[in-house]
Amino acid sequence: MRLDSVHLLLTLRCDRECDHCFVWSSPNVICTMSISMIRKVIDQAAELDSLRMIYFEGGEPFLFYPILVEGVKYARSKGFEVGIVTNGYWGTSGEDAELWLRELERLSISDMSVSDDRIHRERDDDHRARIAAQAASAAGMRTSVLETCEPKGMKKGDIFFRGRAAEELARKYRTHLWSGLTECPEELRSPERVHIDPDGNVHVCQGIVIGNINRSSLVEISASYMPSEHPILGPLMDGGPAQLARRYRIAHLKKYADACDLCYHVRKKLRPRFKKILGPDVMYGVSEA
Repeated sequence: MRLDSVHLLLTLRCDRECDHCFVWSSPNVICTMSISMIRKVIDQAAELDSLRMIYFEGGEPFLFYPILVEGVKYARSKGFEVGIVTNGYWGTSGEDAELWLRELERLSISDMSVSDDRIHRERDDDHRARIAAQAASAAGMRTSVLETCEPKGMKKGDIFFRGRAAEELARKYRTHLWSGLTECPEELRSPERVHIDPDGNVHVCQGIVIGNINRSSLVEISASYMPSEHPILGPLMDGGPAQLARRYRIAHLKKYADACDLCYHVRKKLRPRFKKILGPDVMYGVSEA
């Protein structure tokens, strides 16, 4: 495994509780990364010659702004490019957005991705994400707008039906026979990115853990990555979620919205058997409380 980027799930807390969220973020989730954990991740990332980019995402990373800024500073001090993913809730006015970004602008953020679509907006006249994106662009950041399609016309937009999306939205979309869902949309043979949650779990796909940085370094996890021998990744590579269901003889519906939808529901049923691999609980909608 030769990683190009590491994505830190700085927090799973969010100011919103979107139906399409695949990490079950909400205002009630308390799972947040400490600055010491952020430094540990970045220190380990610095040992990987191939790695160039650190992303901060969530949840909503701006909810923990001082930790976000300090984490960005540390990543930049180690020579990494930095990206941030946000819903732009802080774009209450152009002047406000400029103030939020002033310190990050000094740190030369490479990429700012802002979610702006009707699913994220609380009202049709809610333009905070647009204001945030405009401010980021004006600050010289490479800015992209992430748009998620609503279930109009029963066509799938760019939603991955994992997590809450699989539970709340999948049945509103056109479905497909489970037997035809034979490919995983993630690059499993040689992934170029991983996500790391606040507990140090390393996810090749959110909810599929390949190690923990508190027990093994990123260098060790990368060097020992053998997906064909992994009890979940192996079947997914052989024949997608359909093969995962066959391998473990998991009862399922006839149709699903997409491969992620089938995979998520099969993994939920496999969790008692593979609890350390299929976790943590919050990724499967199990409350921390």
